[in-house]
Amino acid sequence: MDHHLLGIIRETTGFIEDHLLEDLHLDLIAGHVNFSRYHLLRIWKSATGTGPMEYVRRRRIAISLGDLLNKRNTIEFISCRYGFGCERTYNRVFKEEFDTTPAKWRRNPTPLTILDRFNPDFIAAAGDGLVFLRSVSVLPGLSIAGHEYKVNIRENRENQIANHYGNDFFANQRKRIINPLARDIYIGYTSVPVPLVDFTISSL
Repeated sequence: MDHHLLGIIRETTGFIEDHLLEDLHLDLIAGHVNFSRYHLLRIWKSATGTGPMEYVRRRRIAISLGDLLNKRNTIEFISCRYGFGCERTYNRVFKEEFDTTPAKWRRNPTPLTILDRFNPDFIAAAGDGLVFLRSVSVLPGLSIAGHEYKVNIRENRENQIANHYGNDFFANQRKRIINPLARDIYIGYTSVPVPLVDFTISSL
């Protein structure tokens, strides 16, 4: 894709993401990048397969999920905060996107595929004629159960201690810990203290 057009899409994306909670409309977005709304719409559709305002709507729905999981805010409040005006509109758009209602999802959070922030650099990497709109899955909260180990970073580089703990867990200890979601799937979690010190914390 032409570098100038790529720059326009990058600047447009940045502007939209920075102002998602504000009153956005096509003329405002086009004016920010000094393009007519017609030309901006054509460029965006050819690059992403969607229009800027559809992107705005889907991104607002995506980031509103965080507020839905936090049950302190009412659905009416969330509807207004993310620019949907009223709960009825928010319900309709949410159902079109996820085939469920905000209230149902709040009561029983299940994995949802959402539209992630568009990265124009993927267009350049993919080449002309290819569209890449990345989606990610939002999952309900989870708890980690298992053994926790403190691993010395330098020693681990020499002796692969973290791998040893992982193999030992899989071979000898995993049957004692039941994964209620998928019994044959186990995930290792590693955290690095801030500021960085000589140890990391690994849970298996």
